[in-house]
Amino acid sequence: MRGADTALALNKPVSRVVQYGPFRYSRNPGYLSLVMIFLVVLGVFVMTVGVYGILTMPDTYTRLHAASKMVFLGVISLLTASLATGEPEFIYRVTLIGVFLILTTPV
Repeated sequence: MRGADTALALNKPVSRVVQYGPFRYSRNPGYLSLVMIFLVVLGVFVMTVGVYGILTMPDTYTRLHAASKMVFLGVISLLTASLATGEPEFIYRVTLIGVFLILTTPV
């Protein structure tokens, strides 16, 4: 909104309609931010469950398995939440990080 030089306050008239970034998907990006917040909380929760798996598994290999799966799922959730910015160069970076993560995560 500041980049478009339009008013942030709801009681003031706007000077132009913003049609890029999260406003490209919705006129009220608050709903989009709720989805992003949910994905971030889900990612943090999944990674926390991974820490619990590391602490409770009996041997090294099962600990590694729990850690790698939970970190993979948590980071993918965080990357999905960050895709909603709508900037092409950011989307390319996030996609590249996701591809490298998929290729390098142990099975």
